[in-house]
Amino acid sequence: MPFGCACGNEEEDGVSVDGIRDTVACASCCKPGDDKAQKLTRTAALRLVSTSALDRLCCETKTNPMYRSAAPMRLYLEAEVMALRHVEAEAAQEKQHAKDAIVEERKRKLSFSVNDVPPSLQDYVFEDFLRPVKRPKASKRRVEQRQKLVRLATEAALLLHKGPIAQIADTCLSRPALKTPADVAAFVSLHSELRDAAVARECVRIATFLTTADKQKACRIVPGLKAGLDAALAHRKDALIRGVCSSGGSAEWVDDPACARRVKRFMRHIRIDAAETAAKIVAFHRTRGDAVARRALLQAAMDKQHLEIRDDSDFCASFISGDVDVDPEEVAAIMDITAYLFDSWGHVAYSKCSLQAEAACLHEVFECGKSWDSGVQSAMDVADELMERVSVEYDNDDYAYWY
Repeated sequence: MPFGCACGNEEEDGVSVDGIRDTVACASCCKPGDDKAQKLTRTAALRLVSTSALDRLCCETKTNPMYRSAAPMRLYLEAEVMALRHVEAEAAQEKQHAKDAIVEERKRKLSFSVNDVPPSLQDYVFEDFLRPVKRPKASKRRVEQRQKLVRLATEAALLLHKGPIAQIADTCLSRPALKTPADVAAFVSLHSELRDAAVARECVRIATFLTTADKQKACRIVPGLKAGLDAALAHRKDALIRGVCSSGGSAEWVDDPACARRVKRFMRHIRIDAAETAAKIVAFHRTRGDAVARRALLQAAMDKQHLEIRDDSDFCASFISGDVDVDPEEVAAIMDITAYLFDSWGHVAYSKCSLQAEAACLHEVFECGKSWDSGVQSAMDVADELMERVSVEYDNDDYAYWY
C-alpha cells in the first residue's frame, strides 16, 4: 500500500533501503545520494521516540558471531525514526491544544474572572477544576461557592466603618496589589481585629454557601470561622423550637424520635431554613396517625416518578404510619433507586450496592443542595459503576449470568 512521505513523495510500501523496508519515509529521504543510509540502534532510537511508535518500523537484525547467546542488535533507518518523532511531536501538540481548550471552556462557564483569584488562593478555590482532567473532583458549583465565601468575607469587612477597622480597610483598598476581593480577603485574614468583626457579623451568611465537605477547609482558611459557626449552631435549635411554637406546635415535638432525622439534617446543613423545617415538623405531627392522609401524600410524590407504593417496603410503611418524619419526595426517590436496581441489575445489585446508591442520592441533595431528580441520577450512576466492576470480577472467574 503506498504511503506519503513528509517530503511530498509517494512510495509503494515494501521498498528496501540497505536491507530495511521503509514504511514512513521514502528511499530518497532515507538514503540521500549514493551515501549509505544512516541507521540507529534501538537504544539510540528510543531516546527520540516511544516504544510503541518504534515497534511500527521495520528493522535489520545483526548478530555477533563472537556472542551467539546474546540478543541480536536491531538497526532502524534514522530518517524513519526522525519522521516518527515529528509525527509524535505534532500529536502531542494537538493533545495539548485539546487540553487547553478544555480549560478555557471551563473558565468561560464561571461567573467570575479567574484573574480575580490571586495565586495564593487558587488552590483552595479551584482545586482541580482548571486542570485538563475529564471529570474534575471540584464542580463548577463548588468553585463558585468558594469564590462567594472569599467575596462575602471581604464585603462583610468593608461594611465596618468605625475605629481602626476602617483604617485597615482603607489600607487594603489603597494598595495597588490588593484591588480584587480575593486579595482584600487574604489581607483581612492577617488582621485579627478586622477578621473577627467580619466573621462575627456575617458568619451564618458565609456558611450558607458552604457544603459540609467544604466547611472544614473553610475553617482553616478563615480563622475564627469555626468558633462563629459553633456559636451560630447553638442558637439554631432554639430558633427551630420558636418556629414550631409560633406555628401552633409544641416544643416537645422537636425532640420526638420520629423527627430526629430531620432535626439532625437541620443542625448539620446551615442552608436549611428554620421556618421551613418548623412548618414541616408541625405538618408531620398534625397528619401523624392519619394513615389515609399520609398515604395520599406519598402517592402524590410517587406519581411524579411514575411509581406505585411498595407494600414490601419498610420505608414506605414507616412514612405512612408516622414512625419517621421525612419528605415524601425522599421516599419516592429511594423507591425509584430500588426499582432501578432490580430492573437493571437484579436482586443481587440491591444487596450489593443499595446503601452506596442511596448515600450518593442523599449526598447530592443535602451536601450539594441539588434536587431529588439529580440525586436519583447520581445514585444510578454510582450503581452502574459498582455493578459493572462486579460484573468484570465475576466474568474473570468464569461465572456467567451471575445475577
